[in-house]
Amino acid sequence: MTDHRAAFDASITFANGGDLTVHDFRVDVPSPHVTDDEIAALFVASLGLLMTDAVELSNVRVFPEPHKGTRGGPSDHTTAPPPRGRIHPLDTPATRSELPRAVSLPAADALRARAEIPETATAAVDELAAPHGEVPAGAPGNGPQIKTAAGEGTSASRESQAGEGELAAAHGETPETAVAELGGTAAGTGSDTSVTSAEQAGAHEEVQADFVRTVELPAVVVRASGAAWEAIGVGALAAFAVRGHAVLLQTQDAETLTEAAARWLVSQDVALVATDAPTLGAPRKILLEAGIPVVESLTGLAALPPTGAFFSAVPPYSHSRSAPARAYARVP
Repeated sequence: MTDHRAAFDASITFANGGDLTVHDFRVDVPSPHVTDDEIAALFVASLGLLMTDAVELSNVRVFPEPHKGTRGGPSDHTTAPPPRGRIHPLDTPATRSELPRAVSLPAADALRARAEIPETATAAVDELAAPHGEVPAGAPGNGPQIKTAAGEGTSASRESQAGEGELAAAHGETPETAVAELGGTAAGTGSDTSVTSAEQAGAHEEVQADFVRTVELPAVVVRASGAAWEAIGVGALAAFAVRGHAVLLQTQDAETLTEAAARWLVSQDVALVATDAPTLGAPRKILLEAGIPVVESLTGLAALPPTGAFFSAVPPYSHSRSAPARAYARVP
């Protein structure tokens, strides 16, 4: 099939002011029967003209000629490249993420407040909601669930069983019924605990906000090895361009972060701070209060380049701000 192109003069006016005039401009066209409107659209697309208000064409002529590859034209077959790169798992059973209070889920908070569930019962809900029996940070028996033979039990599983009993007592029902009641009317209270559509929409927006803050973040890996650090200070960080990045700390001996380093990271508007140590130490509070998510107990940071990777820490859907997380990095 013979290719065709169009040549024309054009006058363009822009919605935010200004204009542009061209003479004998050429674009690829799909057929000899192309309309002026189609040519005008191809012209705007070929130059990527933003805020175009009107296009007036004159001296239009269409003629056979091989296509040159006009952007957005009939021979432009470019597409977004498929995702590439290697995925490096960085999590362990102990990996946890903690989000600042500003990004906690409101729907579950409103549900608990309306049902007036006691503190002991909400702690039990935290346990029952945690995946694989893991207990939220700060709860008794904190740590990964260890599967044992029937009848043996573990600290985490025993605490979970106790929590189920407390939740049941709070509602006067069996544990299974008590959990089910969180979606309807709490037994013995007469309170409607169902989450409204507005609360669900709010929770959905918060989940989206969570993912924006913790998924596909450009990463900077700071390696603390090779020096006798007691804690990781500003001197170990200042050479890196960290603004808007996830800062991943590869420690030598599970070093924590100094308060000065935490304040420096806040001043640099980092997106997230993570470490392969069990904790960042007390300065983690500085980060969280500044709205910066924290991820701890990573592994495998040695496999990442200093820059160029993209870090993700995906927490489960939970009203707890601190929760187990699947962490990984994508290296293009």
